[in-house]
Amino acid sequence: MMKKKLKTPLKGKLEEVCYNKGVSFTKKLGKTMAEEVAIRTAYITLAQLLKMENLIASGGQAKAFLADVIIQVNGEDENRRGKKLYPGDNVVIQGEKYQIVGLSAEELAEEAEKKAILERFAKSQKRLDEKNRQKRNSQSAKKAKSRSKYPSGPGSWN
Repeated sequence: MMKKKLKTPLKGKLEEVCYNKGVSFTKKLGKTMAEEVAIRTAYITLAQLLKMENLIASGGQAKAFLADVIIQVNGEDENRRGKKLYPGDNVVIQGEKYQIVGLSAEELAEEAEKKAILERFAKSQKRLDEKNRQKRNSQSAKKAKSRSKYPSGPGSWN
């Protein structure tokens, strides 16, 4: 394994980039950096994290997985699949480190903007649907009136 020092250390700390079989990963002071898992809600459960990281295929497998594997949440062993993970929590699963992070202020503003756009679109669609419904009802009423002007049925055949 070759070690190469970066010309500009990230965030002022000594870091090394290791190349192993063409795959690069970063080491920080001898420890591997935690993978950041961004969440859009206030929290996620441990089972959801396992599914997001493709360690299990479904939530039902979480119980068996937790029985076989030791998972640490913020340095404490955890075996509850419903354990709530909040931004800032650190999770270690089979030697892999994950850090739960929330959305940044910029991403939150972008999400709010998207939500506002969708709400405006839904309101405009609702108005259009209501206008179309009224138009169809008035057209069908006109057709019914026009039909009633002329006699119909067996009595009119004579």
